[in-house]
Amino acid sequence: MHPAVQVVTPEQLEEAWGLARMKERRDFTVRFWVRSAAPASGTAGGFVLEADAKFKDLYQGEGRPTQPSRDLFRVELSPKAEAELAKAGVADLKEHFAAREVEVRGTVEAMDYWCFPVVRVYMIRVGRAEQIRVVR
Repeated sequence: MHPAVQVVTPEQLEEAWGLARMKERRDFTVRFWVRSAAPASGTAGGFVLEADAKFKDLYQGEGRPTQPSRDLFRVELSPKAEAELAKAGVADLKEHFAAREVEVRGTVEAMDYWCFPVVRVYMIRVGRAEQIRVVR
């Protein structure tokens, strides 16, 4: 990871991403604890890491019931990144990443799933193994 890059948590990412996307598209380095690690669904292959996060409530009006957060920070590893990690000696991605603290660098995308409560997902797609590392 580049030492000059500020490392943020998923919750800090929300504000930083909102400001940055207005100015320019740039990469972020996010440090998080992996809650789940599993193969991606679908035919494209790849692998998905997820972490729980609590982003700002999109509906903060009076009288709104407090709902438990279902927000996520998600990392999608491409089949190419998966192959590069295997070549570097990572035989089992689930075992390698599950319940570990990870740093990932890349361009952030955001999605909202409009249900009640709204679910917000920030995501980084990893195309190369050098974008991700286990911290501890």
